Amino acid sequence: GHPNFRDFGGYINSEGKQVRWGMLYRSGELSALTDDDVVMVDNLGLNRVCDLRAEFEVAEEPDRIYEGNEAIYDILPFNLDPSMEGITNWFVFDPRLVDTPNMYFNTAERNKENYKKIFDRYADLSQYAVLEHCTGGKDRAGTTAALLLLLLDVPEETIVEDYLLTCELRDPQSTIDAFAAALPVYEGVPEGVTIDDWKPLIGCPEEAMRNLLDRMETEYGGVEGYLESIGVTAEQQQTIRDILLKD
Repeated sequence: GHPNFRDFGGYINSEGKQVRWGMLYRSGELSALTDDDVVMVDNLGLNRVCDLRAEFEVAEEPDRIYEGNEAIYDILPFNLDPSMEGITNWFVFDPRLVDTPNMYFNTAERNKENYKKIFDRYADLSQYAVLEHCTGGKDRAGTTAALLLLLLDVPEETIVEDYLLTCELRDPQSTIDAFAAALPVYEGVPEGVTIDDWKPLIGCPEEAMRNLLDRMETEYGGVEGYLESIGVTAEQQQTIRDILLKD
């Protein structure tokens, strides 16, 4: 199964309204689902899956539920950092190039077209339930979930907690151990890269999430301004609130 596949509804927003359960899911890659898992996922009534992974990730670890569900899939390759462009494997990547504290705000800046597509889906009732996922379910899915919860007026502390939950559900140590074992033997690892360079990216850098939330406010006057700037109208934003919030 997948330890970080979860419904991210249920939160209470600043007006005391609750985000609906059974509408919003987030997860990592779905390549290792068991037959039982597949049945469970099928029973969620997903009408849209947004796969935010790079093409090499999709090719290496295809979702088990993709076949037969192609019509409900959006493959939206997100790019977390310019230095990740064109890589075909994580081990050939140099994590020292990433501005970790600003990583999530930069993700929002660099993936505007994809964000418009995702929020267009969220503004369409027929698309629900919606699953958005990446490889670990942390960075790309996490940034997307944070922006949506922000639009729903969920308190920032709650959004940070939802983000940090990934590192509780999916202990980063196992990933750190796997990377530590691979780095010395893998060809093409950039010179001088050690596991310590990877740790901030493998973990849940809380500062990066807080900076995303702060900079939405300082640079766009709030997530509403950001969404409007990428073409998600005020009307669509209200529709998303109407669909997902209940008194």
